Amino acid sequence: QRQMCIRDSYVTDAKGNQISLKEYENKVVLVVNTATACGFTPQYEELEKLHEKYNAQGLEILDIPCNQFGGQAPGSDEEIHELFNTDTALTTSKAECIQKCCKRLLQARDNHEKVMIAGDYDADGICSTTIMKMTLMKLKIEHGYYIPDRMKEGYGLSAHTVELAHQKGYSLIITVDNGVKAHAAIQKANELGLDIIITDHHQIDEEIETPYVVHPNYMESEYCYLSGAGVALQIARNLIGDNDIQTAFACVAAIADVMPLWKETRRIVKHGLDVLKQGRPRSLISLLNPGSGIDMTAISFSIVPKLNSLGRMSDLANVNTMIPFLLSNNEEQIAHYASQVNQINEKRKEISTSISAVSYTHLTLP
Repeated sequence: QRQMCIRDSYVTDAKGNQISLKEYENKVVLVVNTATACGFTPQYEELEKLHEKYNAQGLEILDIPCNQFGGQAPGSDEEIHELFNTDTALTTSKAECIQKCCKRLLQARDNHEKVMIAGDYDADGICSTTIMKMTLMKLKIEHGYYIPDRMKEGYGLSAHTVELAHQKGYSLIITVDNGVKAHAAIQKANELGLDIIITDHHQIDEEIETPYVVHPNYMESEYCYLSGAGVALQIARNLIGDNDIQTAFACVAAIADVMPLWKETRRIVKHGLDVLKQGRPRSLISLLNPGSGIDMTAISFSIVPKLNSLGRMSDLANVNTMIPFLLSNNEEQIAHYASQVNQINEKRKEISTSISAVSYTHLTLP
């Protein structure tokens, strides 16, 4: 379950016995890191007690020095319990920060205000924008969205974008997967009398000058590993309830941002994978490589790079066009757009390969 790098298909246990990992393929295995090999005190009971505790649940136990797994310490009993928990039922945060955000959005609906979604150009930001747009559509709130050009505008909400939103009659801005560092934009919004809701999961370094900040730091501990889309999903669940398609987007976002797969994020990914295996949403399925299955590896190496490609190749495409594609149910439109995304992604790979080759040449010059 942890991301560990093994150099070959064999490992050596604490007694010096060579073990073939092929033997344990498709089995759930608990690796007990040997204290003597790693120089730390074990977090578990004695090995015999571990066998008694977990073998009854069908768990194979290997006593392997942790230096074969990058020296990583073992997980906690709580993590082991999560590995055995097959319940993928999602939960909903009732944190005060989310309640304030939802109350302000419902106020915007009741007052017929225009709301602007300020997104981000990576996979998590794109999925976050999509989830928030679906939510505002369901609530019938007049809204728009904008994802900045990576090359021309850079990361995050800018003061200039806030000025444009004000000119177009928006009275409320909600950021997704960004905003905790957008101090100039927040200051501009305050000057212009616009309310701004920050929803983000990145590290907070300074005080944020708005009463509306939705962040895992201010939520229950169950939600500490949420991606930006995971945060947006919690807002959506409070406002419109369960939505499998939104969960699928949050699943892809969590994988894209390499979030720790514990607590609510683990349930989001497990449930989201189930939804994707049902062939939903069609837009995400269309981004899979031909003949690909649907698992975390396929998402990481086929869907995520293609979502990221439009933001990285902003001279060839506008990342804002990705949102209506992801929301589309029209098979013809989906196929046409997916073909264009594939072409852009191939161009990105060509440029990346070329840059790598040039860099290597410079590095090897005498």
